Amino acid sequence: NVLKSTTYDHLHLKVCVAFKPKDSTSVSNMALVEIALPSGIMATENPVEDLSERKDIKKTELRYEGTSIVVYYMNLSVMEKCFNVNAERRYKVAMHRPSYVVAYDYYHKKRVAIQTYEGNVKQPCELCEGEDCDIFSC
Repeated sequence: NVLKSTTYDHLHLKVCVAFKPKDSTSVSNMALVEIALPSGIMATENPVEDLSERKDIKKTELRYEGTSIVVYYMNLSVMEKCFNVNAERRYKVAMHRPSYVVAYDYYHKKRVAIQTYEGNVKQPCELCEGEDCDIFSC
C-alpha cells in the first residue's frame, strides 16, 4: 500500500506478504520480496523497517543503483509479515508508469505474486521550466 504520507518527493510504502499454499505445504522456502521503485525515485540510506515483532527480515539488498530493494525472509507462512519502505525522489519525472512489488519462493519460482502500485504522479506542465514548457503547450 502507498501510505498517505507519500508526496511527490517522498515515497512511503507498507508491504505485507504471506504464503498462500495451493498444496499441502504450509511454509515456503527462502522467500524474496523485490520492490521496484518508480522512475526518478531511489531508496534512502536505510529504506526498510521491519514491522514484525520477531524481526523476521534476514537481509535487505539494494540493486540497480538504489532503484530496487530486495528483502529476504527464511520462509513465509500463512501469517502475514509487513515492512515499510522509504525512498526519495532524485530526478523529476512526469507521468511515470506504475511500479511493482513481486514476492517469490527462491527455490520454486512458480510460487510468485506480483502487485503494481503508483506513487504521486505529476503531469509535464507541473514540472517543466522555461522553454521546456513550450513543448507541452503549458
